Amino acid sequence: MSDSSSPAGPRPARMPELVLRGPRVQARLERRHVVVEQGGTTHRIPVEAVERVESRPGVVEVVLHSATAPGTVFAIGHRNRRAAEAFTRVLSDALPVADRAARPVDGAALVTTEHEERAPAGRLRLLLFSWPGLLGCVYLCGLLAIPFGPAGHRTGAAVRWLLSPLAIGAAYGAWDPMLRTLKGWVLLRRGITVVARVVGHETDDSGESTLHYATYEFVDATGRTRTHTEEDKEEYVLSDTVQISYDPDDPRLVRRRDRLGPRVLGAGAGLLLIALPLALLGLYLSVGSMWEVFTTTGAAPGER
Repeated sequence: MSDSSSPAGPRPARMPELVLRGPRVQARLERRHVVVEQGGTTHRIPVEAVERVESRPGVVEVVLHSATAPGTVFAIGHRNRRAAEAFTRVLSDALPVADRAARPVDGAALVTTEHEERAPAGRLRLLLFSWPGLLGCVYLCGLLAIPFGPAGHRTGAAVRWLLSPLAIGAAYGAWDPMLRTLKGWVLLRRGITVVARVVGHETDDSGESTLHYATYEFVDATGRTRTHTEEDKEEYVLSDTVQISYDPDDPRLVRRRDRLGPRVLGAGAGLLLIALPLALLGLYLSVGSMWEVFTTTGAAPGER
């Protein structure tokens, strides 16, 4: 693990064009630019806009210059530690030497963003070769197989097959947010707790209900000033303090301490009592339906 910033000294004549690949994201060094591609969006970041580069377990953070801290951060997830360290080292070496007398640069203003417009055929291929697309194909094949099953069992098999995605979908809808909340258990086991100051509030009224967010600023155990934004249903004024817990091995995992225990306990109970039974019900309905179609012969009981 390394934490790098722009060093003084001569720069290489040409920056090696390294590529750092991660889940659903790719970053490459190209002609004194960092090109970050994710989900059809491409960000071109000139090295002059970068203040520092930080490599941590599972993520490389490219932090931009900003007149008002903190600067914009591009987080690049990865699974290759050595590739991440090489990427961080080469980019750090390419950063210009900081001039303390110069006016602060707004790094975000130097970034250019392009959105790729996918053709309909390209979007269709992307859908078919994704997990939702493959599961949809399996579901459609099962639905088409039901009419070829025994006549007396088709109705029951069709009803179970049609109900199975409702149960599995409900299980996934409950599973995903509960699993993210349950990750807070790591903080209970090895998290570091610090006192944070409330430095800002945001309101999102784009949905059916209005959501309130608070931004906290704190200094971690290494002396680095960090910020964290989290949904906040309480009314905190600026400069109020709260306790924040963070994972020293994963800088992305940060939670308010006073809500941590109840949320983790509730998420664990929800996974066991809601998500898991719904998932098992969905599997029972789908597997039972196909079992009835392909293994049962003749009419259903009472229909002979």
